[in-house]
Amino acid sequence: MAKLYVIINALFWGLVWIPLHWFSQQSVHPVVLTFLAYFILVLLFFFLKKKYFLNFFLSKEILFLGLAYGATNLLFNWAITVGEVLRIVFLFYLMPVWSSVIAFFLIKEKVNCFSAFRLFLAISGTFLILVYENINGESWAIDFFSGIGLADYLAILGGICFALGNVLLRRSANLDSLTKTFSIFFGTFVVSAIFLFFNFIVSSPELSFITKFLQDWSLNDYPLENFFLVFITFTFTLGLANFFLQLGASKLPVNVTSTLLLVEVFVAMISTSLIDKSFLSFNEYIGGALILVSATLSFLKK
Repeated sequence: MAKLYVIINALFWGLVWIPLHWFSQQSVHPVVLTFLAYFILVLLFFFLKKKYFLNFFLSKEILFLGLAYGATNLLFNWAITVGEVLRIVFLFYLMPVWSSVIAFFLIKEKVNCFSAFRLFLAISGTFLILVYENINGESWAIDFFSGIGLADYLAILGGICFALGNVLLRRSANLDSLTKTFSIFFGTFVVSAIFLFFNFIVSSPELSFITKFLQDWSLNDYPLENFFLVFITFTFTLGLANFFLQLGASKLPVNVTSTLLLVEVFVAMISTSLIDKSFLSFNEYIGGALILVSATLSFLKK
């Protein structure tokens, strides 16, 4: 059942780009959406058991677990909204590589030549996605990072945070499911709130999320009550996906969890080809394939 729980979570995240893009079309920034959705989920726990809030700040284990997954959720939601869906998913799934590195330091999982080979495949795939098209004869070094945008950085950072979260989740087998679920919910809420607070302090016009939403709402013909129905459905589905992840991943080795989550990639590939009709360049597909092979090989790690 643990594997099934992880796969269900992956199915959701492979399709999450659809509602995220829809909300973006309604002028709701992914950071605001993440903040509001997890605020609702945290409220449920507030009425359920208030002790979870105190435990979050008193336990380093719960705190770091929540912040790791919180950063993951925020970064992924943002990246998938502003970037090419498949490209973001490919870069995000460098996560098994980061999992191996983090697991080596935190839970003493061994790294061998096979792991180094997987790392080589992942780096090669990343090169083909981010750098290959920007090579320009002898001046390639100057254009090395010119093709890397905000969405790419968000996806890579999100993958690192996700890897850390998976390792910490595996390490926290002593915690019950509701505690870990609350940690993810509240951690995401806290990370989103911190980001919005700094946005308020900086007062960046580009990131004035709520103001832009209120100004543009009158331009949209979508009924307000239907909007909130979609939002509530999205929020509770999001909560279930996070619950299934911690339920399954806490009982599986990190490399097995990372591999099962690759279902998300194939779901994203199918859904974008059917709905979005967006395609990557040949070298990006090859790079993505190398990353997937690297991640899949982690299942064979001894």
